[in-house]
Amino acid sequence: MKRFRRFLVLVLFAVSCNATAVTNFVVDGIEYSSDDGKYATIVSVKDKDYEGEVTIPVVVNYDGKTYGVKTIGDNACKGREGITKVTISNGITSIGNSAFADCTNLQSVIFPNSLLEIGVLAFYNCKSLLKIDIPNSVLNIGAAAFRECTDLSDPVVLPNGLQYVSEGIFNGCKNITSIEIPENVSDIGSFAFQNCEKLESVVMHEGVSVINDDVFSHCKRLVSVEIPSTVRYLGSSFSYCEGLSAIFIPKNVEHIPPSAFSYCTNLSSIIVHPDNPIYNSTSNCNAIIETSSNTLVCGCKNTMIPEGVLSIGNGAFEGCEGLYSFVIPNGVVSIGERSFFSCTNLSSIVIPISVNNIKWAAFANCSSITDITIPEHVSKIAFELFKNCVNLKNVDIPSGVSEIEGYAFSNCTGLKRIICRADMPPTITSNDVFANVGSDVEVYVPCASLVDYMIADGWNYFDSSNFKCIEDLVNVNESTSENIKDAISISEKLITVNGKEPSDIRVYNTAGLPVGNPVPASGVYVVKIGGEAVKVMVK
Repeated sequence: MKRFRRFLVLVLFAVSCNATAVTNFVVDGIEYSSDDGKYATIVSVKDKDYEGEVTIPVVVNYDGKTYGVKTIGDNACKGREGITKVTISNGITSIGNSAFADCTNLQSVIFPNSLLEIGVLAFYNCKSLLKIDIPNSVLNIGAAAFRECTDLSDPVVLPNGLQYVSEGIFNGCKNITSIEIPENVSDIGSFAFQNCEKLESVVMHEGVSVINDDVFSHCKRLVSVEIPSTVRYLGSSFSYCEGLSAIFIPKNVEHIPPSAFSYCTNLSSIIVHPDNPIYNSTSNCNAIIETSSNTLVCGCKNTMIPEGVLSIGNGAFEGCEGLYSFVIPNGVVSIGERSFFSCTNLSSIVIPISVNNIKWAAFANCSSITDITIPEHVSKIAFELFKNCVNLKNVDIPSGVSEIEGYAFSNCTGLKRIICRADMPPTITSNDVFANVGSDVEVYVPCASLVDYMIADGWNYFDSSNFKCIEDLVNVNESTSENIKDAISISEKLITVNGKEPSDIRVYNTAGLPVGNPVPASGVYVVKIGGEAVKVMVK
């Protein structure tokens, strides 16, 4: 009896194993897999020469049995460059991850009304795909499903049942000109439409609450966009939208990150809904101000910083090529990281005496700036602060600076004069602070400290002959000559002297600090040419 029971158990186990055994088979060059004897998944295309028009069947016969096909498996047709058209039969519900990725000559796909899911990277890099018609039955489209489908063009209609637009779904689809986000979508994933260079029109319905980072970044032709009033989270969604001219921040937005609109070179109008409790654009300042901290989060070429702002936030003006001159009002105490990074046309900026902290790379890549006076309460020149400011000629470092961090002036190839007023040489934290700075720079320091500077680490980058006494600089409180006064002309704050090259003209404010030319504001200035100097009034 015990032997019979043992035999029965072994038979049942064998039957069970046979019932769940996976069957793989090939029909017409396509490999299928079935684990239940009823339904089969397309595993791969075995025939390397599979090309032309392909129909994915909904049933397949093998060895006297009929299998239903519902799923095109992961990587099933990946890299089959000979395929030009795919017709997916009605009844199939799922297209797996990377199923048709890198089918670079695929031009047309016909989706069935039974389809529920399109997997991650399903049609990635199908560069020749021209049009798609996604049925409303589809509930989920995976990340980057149509990324780099560079020939894909309008109309692209997302299914009504979609609740989430996945990350990178149409990233790099350069020929799409318009898109409408379905009404049920609440969240648009990062990079969804990044690099859609011809995208001009975006419609987002009320109900969208999250627009993540880089959703529309590098959409160069996007001129305007209406952010739904239901949006609460706004990432750096529109960076590098060069055509974007105006933005309106609705009242429910609770989060705007640094560099939210960086490199939007034509942005000229920024308005925040007056009932927004987190942000404001008071006094028509054309900027986004965080109310609780009085921090300017984002600005544009028409920004006027209002009274009461204490800080300029990280990346606030990053890539703002429309900014040519800028006056930071007194009262601002901090300038954030990369706040003016790559403002390549910014030639003149006035930093008030109230500023005591300028963070790393704040003015890096500002290739048009010629003169900088650092306020006297600043104690550190931060990492990469003026890196790649190739036209920077004059820098005035106040007496309170005790440290200069790495790459602060690297690649400032046009630098001609450094004035450092500190009695003790500020500590230079690395040997690259003055990397690629010319050997002919004049370094003015207190006379009593000349030797200290000459031998100090980092400062000894310059030859001892470069160092001069700061006391030898012109005393701007007195005019030393009237001979050049009649030769001076002033037009739109630009001071010129007849018969002199612009490089021969030095302009100082009444504190004796060098300023740019054109001068940053109306007032009294001293013009010096060689050993002669005279006061002028700029209206």
